[in-house]
Amino acid sequence: MDKQSILKITSSENNTIGTGFVIDFDEKGVIVVTCSHVVNNCYAESLLVEGLIAIVKNDYKFIGLDLAILYVEGLKREPFIVEEQEPKKVKLFGYTYFNTKIRSNIKAEGMNDINAKYDVSLTGEGQTIEIIRLSSQHKISNGYSGSPVICSNTGVVVGMVALEVSGNSNDSYTNYAISAKHILENYNGKIQEKAKENFIEKNIIENHLKLTSDNICEYTVKNMIKVDLLDKVLYVGKYPVTFEEYDLFCEDTKKCKKYEPNDRGWGRGKRPVINVSWDDAIAYCEWLSKKSNKKYELILDIDWIKIAEKNILEESLNKYQIWHNKKKKTKKVNDGVVGELGIYHMYGNIYEWCRNRDNRIFAFGGSFRTTNIKKFLSVEREQDQKSNTIGFRISVIINR
Repeated sequence: MDKQSILKITSSENNTIGTGFVIDFDEKGVIVVTCSHVVNNCYAESLLVEGLIAIVKNDYKFIGLDLAILYVEGLKREPFIVEEQEPKKVKLFGYTYFNTKIRSNIKAEGMNDINAKYDVSLTGEGQTIEIIRLSSQHKISNGYSGSPVICSNTGVVVGMVALEVSGNSNDSYTNYAISAKHILENYNGKIQEKAKENFIEKNIIENHLKLTSDNICEYTVKNMIKVDLLDKVLYVGKYPVTFEEYDLFCEDTKKCKKYEPNDRGWGRGKRPVINVSWDDAIAYCEWLSKKSNKKYELILDIDWIKIAEKNILEESLNKYQIWHNKKKKTKKVNDGVVGELGIYHMYGNIYEWCRNRDNRIFAFGGSFRTTNIKKFLSVEREQDQKSNTIGFRISVIINR
């Protein structure tokens, strides 16, 4: 969850507060959703989002839907993914008064482990609204109106908090939220395509979302960089294959012994997989190809050289790559500065196994142990040989 994309809504004329969240953006500002009643309580003419003037693009109160869409110029935030899901557990993040006697003291706070139940409601205008009943042991403050309802497992937005409707003798509270369906129906923007790209990469790379056998194909596609060569178009891995990815292959195929491949105690996760042979890398490509119905391969040696030349200028080798380091071990695949094509670590960190045009097996790029910094470093190895300085990167070829 990116808390910076959950925004405080206030009024310049009264003490009303509410919450909104970003669902889209353009070069000048962001699109924000919140409740219609928040907009009306703040007065549209005095509506502020994070202290900036907000323009009401659409207000759906007239059809009985507690939803408004705002535009805020001058604000830059990443959009949330909004999807129709029905998780049983959700979490919220919104704004409330820290001290009700001093109405200017506003704080942001989160609520976890909220039960969600899905239902429909008919408004006075005859509109059928899909709602989510949110049950919690704690009262959800009025300032939460407009807060995103976030799936506890996936991190996507499944609805938006509306109003508190009841309390009972057990001191548990039920709140309404409107389903994500209504947000998606009433806003036609680029939200899903762009937000999903950012979400998949950011949340898996930063360990906010667990990489699994079910989402590895989508993750792989989102982390491929298009490279146009003279005779072909390739999609190349933005990062070398990580331990996290390779461990899924081991778990799925049962081809690896316990604790293999050996990480030498440096850590697994987002570090590039090491101690894998050329044969192991080929087996991984075949496994991923079968799962995804795409033909993944190691990069052809001559293509690797062309891509590396496009990605890194010779005078920039030190800036972009991870060469000899004092800790004498690999770094995470997203450490350092990305190259000109958007590709990390084609030089340094690890050598990369490549496909070759003859029977000789090479790995290219240098490693964390390399001291002689130059372009197109390579080592020749046997196809079953393993090393703590060699891993691999995958590609998909699209012939012209």
